Amino acid sequence: MGERATGSTRRERSTTYVQVALILCLLLASYLRWHRLDAQSFWNDEGNSARLAERSVRLILEGAAGDIHPPLYYLSLHFWRMLVGPSEFALRSLSVMGGIGLVALIYRLGAWLFRPTGGVVAAFMATVNPFQIYYSQETRSYVWVTFWGAVAVAAAWRLWRAGTHVEGVKSRNLWFAAYVGATVSGLYTHYLFPLVMAAPLILGTAAIIRTRSWLRLRQWVLAHMLVALLFAPWTPVALRQVLGWPATADQYSWGSVLADVWRLLTLGTTISTADSTVGLLGFAFLAAIGLLPLGIWTHRERDGAGSFSGWLLVVSWCLVPIALVLALNLYKPAFAKFLLVASPALCLIFGRGAAAWFPTGPSVDGKGGLRLLFPLALSLGLTLSFTAESLDNLYNNPTYARADYRGIAQYLDSIARPGDAVILNAPNQWEVFTYYYPHLDRTYPLPRSRPAIEAELTADLEQIAGSHGRVFALLWAEAESDPQHLVEKWLDAHAFKADDQWWGDVRLVIYSVPVSATNHLQTPLQARLGDSILLHGYTIEPDRFSPGDIIQVSLFWETLTPVNERYKVFLHLLAADGALLSQRDSEPGGGLALTTTWQPGQTVTDRHGLLIPGGALSGQYRLIAGLYPVGDPNTRLLVTIDDVPVGDSIPLSTILIAVQD
Repeated sequence: MGERATGSTRRERSTTYVQVALILCLLLASYLRWHRLDAQSFWNDEGNSARLAERSVRLILEGAAGDIHPPLYYLSLHFWRMLVGPSEFALRSLSVMGGIGLVALIYRLGAWLFRPTGGVVAAFMATVNPFQIYYSQETRSYVWVTFWGAVAVAAAWRLWRAGTHVEGVKSRNLWFAAYVGATVSGLYTHYLFPLVMAAPLILGTAAIIRTRSWLRLRQWVLAHMLVALLFAPWTPVALRQVLGWPATADQYSWGSVLADVWRLLTLGTTISTADSTVGLLGFAFLAAIGLLPLGIWTHRERDGAGSFSGWLLVVSWCLVPIALVLALNLYKPAFAKFLLVASPALCLIFGRGAAAWFPTGPSVDGKGGLRLLFPLALSLGLTLSFTAESLDNLYNNPTYARADYRGIAQYLDSIARPGDAVILNAPNQWEVFTYYYPHLDRTYPLPRSRPAIEAELTADLEQIAGSHGRVFALLWAEAESDPQHLVEKWLDAHAFKADDQWWGDVRLVIYSVPVSATNHLQTPLQARLGDSILLHGYTIEPDRFSPGDIIQVSLFWETLTPVNERYKVFLHLLAADGALLSQRDSEPGGGLALTTTWQPGQTVTDRHGLLIPGGALSGQYRLIAGLYPVGDPNTRLLVTIDDVPVGDSIPLSTILIAVQD
């Protein structure tokens, strides 16, 4: 009697430990997913989600029919937006809820498959998984398609485990409905949901073969007939979108690709593979223990953790999506998110190993477990240290920040004038940019045709330049949207580039439209730079300046002999005390007229814009120019004017700036 009471007490104590551990996991998961949720701007795809969710249900369905995603996530975000508002924090919170729910679901499935101990470990690995956290903070559907995949897998497992007695039949009907509902929801969330369906299909097929049950086969066929029927209204759209989806032409180096896939699943996108090799090996050790037959480690298999069906389920769930992504030639950094659906299975593999070592709680069973204790602790410590680094990068490292459209819009609001225009070289920037910058009358998405028609694009750019004094160009994803760089090349050739800076992975380039013809030399000057480069003179427009204006400078170069080195032009605007007010460093012609392409005797007209800061004070300023080798700004070419050495810069003009009241 006493022994039974002691055993019951131990089980109660073990249950309490598991419950406390699960609560702590969920609290930590919530913190990591809510932390700094709105610290970064929406990036391009998030902006598409936010703007599509503003529409009516009918317009959302119409928009999704031409989008690369089905409508369920957009519809969910639409109603979520009605409840919580349109802010970045509010819209991203829908994904946060999906991410937290996924952690809880991973625990439940792990406890069913590999005992509560395995469920807790699996939930903890999901809690701190940077890959899951990243997409739990993004206004996109990826964490939700992963959630629906986990529901479908869990429902399939319970469906095949349900008994034949009355309660078992009721349970089987419940899990049958859950499987159908989750599968349909997943298909309406993302077109790649079939990657997840492979795991329950493999499990069900194996169960039918093993049991030779006609009832189970009929039930399995009926489930998928219902799925097909419920998805039928959207099937034609899905087929059109999937069959028209171009595959990447990237050539795989299989060793590096597999290492990258492993890094994504374990440490996410905010750390490089080269910088995390030791941590990746630690994860590999933990996964190996979870994958191999458990008797190797503990000298005996256990019913839950040693179940072949459970092993088959998590292995197929993890490996099949990865194999299909690679086989379908879908792997490249932009498509890394497709692998998220395999992440819960990997967490369960880690949990499976833990269920072998600690079947009833934090104690080591047998000599095999003792032998593994030190390498296990070392591997876990390594993995957590690299996980912490990846999460720190996610929250704080600007190198891994998303495109900062919010910062761009705030900057433009601070310097923009009524006559300014904004050009978006990728038209699908429209949604995210206008979320932050609602001045639609001065924003132009170009090119209008895909692929771009050069004559049409030139006419559009000429019309914009003819009616606006300054042009702000947002250049993003040029390899897909404008591979020939037609927008930038035209602006470089016909306007004065004043600034060029990165905001995340978006370039903001500021141009000033010529106020007059700029191919004439206004101020002659015979300056020699180095041995063979001549500056014949310059033209400066306009003749009066205020803070925020752009000084238009045209330089007229010639070389006496071929130039074998690339040089940058610098323009510095200096106060009376020599303090630098503004500068512009660029290769000639905005990079279109490199010095190595200059031909002897040819005059090269080189346009530069110099932006006067908004806080500039009234006064006289000196404008100087010169050349230095690319990558070595401290080694300027020496200058002589009329055979008189003047140092390493050319004094061009005195600029008068007047602050208007």
